[in-house]
Amino acid sequence: MKNIGKYLLATTVLIGLAACQTTSSSTMSIAQGVATTPSQTKAISLEVDIKQNDDGGLTAIIDGKTYEFSKADLDAERTRPRYDKDLTDGSHLTVRRQGAGTSEHSELWRVQLRNDEAKTADLYFLAIGEKTEKPPTTGTASYRGGLELLLRDKAGDSDVFKYVYSDLDLDVDFATGTLSGQTSEHELYANGIEDSVEFNGAVVVSNGKITGNQITADLKSDAEFDSNMGLATSVTGTLDGNFFGYYGSEIKGTGILSNDLMIGTVGFGVDSN
Repeated sequence: MKNIGKYLLATTVLIGLAACQTTSSSTMSIAQGVATTPSQTKAISLEVDIKQNDDGGLTAIIDGKTYEFSKADLDAERTRPRYDKDLTDGSHLTVRRQGAGTSEHSELWRVQLRNDEAKTADLYFLAIGEKTEKPPTTGTASYRGGLELLLRDKAGDSDVFKYVYSDLDLDVDFATGTLSGQTSEHELYANGIEDSVEFNGAVVVSNGKITGNQITADLKSDAEFDSNMGLATSVTGTLDGNFFGYYGSEIKGTGILSNDLMIGTVGFGVDSN
């Protein structure tokens, strides 16, 4: 099982890319995730901006509120930046960059705000970077990278969760403005499980559409994935993302999916040479 921080680029042919450009992303990005209280877990969407500072600190603006991290809040032993901070209300805020895809032109971040005493937990993903201004309109490309999935009980219990790291392959047809793909090689972490568990199955990406530099698609887990995850029914939902970098070489984004009992959020990043 490949670690999500070690995904390698898969390549295919891109045709007619000369007109592609990049543009700076807007200051705020839309993050998607889930918020858990003792009585329920629900989907959330909010505006977030994350900037690492020259002094080693980080500034996070979350739903209009600014959080400042110093270099002392950075975990220096990790290969990717992770900042932790105890807040005055008893909550703990973690902001960390994830390893799905490369980070030459874009970054995937995961934010968690947790209060153990109140038994609340918000977790969400966001993608930031240099968005492709004009993606290709001809040719095809294959992208490879990773997807992370967090599932929680809809009834509300921040200690009940399933966290999955997966490989993700996407096939993009720029001429028709469509894309499809699926996950593979899953690694599960969950409450009550001491070590990670590797398993097969897939979350299928279908009905993908390209609009400008944005992508949308449907998500649905297959029967083998459901069985290995202990899900009574498939989880379904949507994926949202953007092309980043010259030639649309990177795609990153977020999503929400659920079934009758559980609801979750995904963050993903894929690349193509």
